[in-house]
Amino acid sequence: MIFYHKCLVLSWHEKILKIFLIAVALLSVAGIVVYLSLARMEDMEDLKEGDLLFQISKSAQSPLIALATGSVYTHCGILVEKQGKWYCWKPPGR
Repeated sequence: MIFYHKCLVLSWHEKILKIFLIAVALLSVAGIVVYLSLARMEDMEDLKEGDLLFQISKSAQSPLIALATGSVYTHCGILVEKQGKWYCWKPPGR
C-alpha cells in the first residue's frame, strides 16, 4: 500500500511573511520580558537593608503553610546587602 503525503509548498512571499510574523512574535515576547524586568527594578528602588520580603512559593509544603497561617504568603526573608550585592536571607530549614 502506498501513501501519498501532500506537501505544503509556500511561495517566497509567504515564506517571508511567515518569517516576519515569527520575528514579530519573538520581539513581542522579548519586549514583555524587558518591560516586566524594568517594572520589578522600579519596585526595588524603594527597598532597603532590613526590609522583610514575603513571597508565594510553589514548593510542596506551601499549601500546608498557607492553610496553617491563613496567609497567601508562604515564605519570608530579610533583605541584606553584602559587598555591594543584595541577598534575601532566609532562616535555614531543620
